[in-house]
Amino acid sequence: MNFTEEYDAMSEVTVRVAITYKCLELFKVVTKDGDQKRGIYFGKTIYDSSPSQELLEALKAFIKDKKAFLRNSAKVTNNECVKIIWFLYHKLVEHGIFTDVERRDIVSYLDICEYVVL
Repeated sequence: MNFTEEYDAMSEVTVRVAITYKCLELFKVVTKDGDQKRGIYFGKTIYDSSPSQELLEALKAFIKDKKAFLRNSAKVTNNECVKIIWFLYHKLVEHGIFTDVERRDIVSYLDICEYVVL
């Protein structure tokens, strides 16, 4: 694990793309029990096993699609990055994913991301 190499690799893309991509990387969706339990994770400490299989699969597909979009799009705008961040948080709230306290922690992080992107 080399933080400097990871940080330097982010300079290959715009700041808004790097921040949005790293934001999405904090979310991990596991659709089947295995090394990790089925559910959605934010980082290593926040976990929710309550979402339905259908919702988990939709979240996983959304995150995968948006990460691919960010990797392959040379002209991603600030608005698109903010829209991705907002939409993901909206889905967490809409579907009651994570507790209120956990969502407050997540939104604090997302607010920082949005602030830097804008």
